[in-house]
Amino acid sequence: MENTRREFLNTIQKQYKEFCKSKGVEETVQGFSEYLINRNLIKDLIIRMFLVVDKYEEALKDNLEIKHLAVWALEDIVGLKETRIKTILKHNRLDFRHRERLIPKK
Repeated sequence: MENTRREFLNTIQKQYKEFCKSKGVEETVQGFSEYLINRNLIKDLIIRMFLVVDKYEEALKDNLEIKHLAVWALEDIVGLKETRIKTILKHNRLDFRHRERLIPKK
């Protein structure tokens, strides 16, 4: 799988560089992120799940450590219902953690 991931990285970076060159725009992290989303390589549900996991601790602090208030705050941010947010927090919290690895996944 590591070889496949490396090939993906090489391919998508090459395509992004070609895209920027054809449009006459500078290559940026923001532009690359938008490119991945616009190519539909990062789905909207994944974006929402990531935001739920990432923003939960902050929402909890901002809402007096009251879990249901934090979840309600997240509803406004990500546009998901309370039950879906709770499911994401229960089952997907570890999915978006940074792993100290270059590419391999087992």
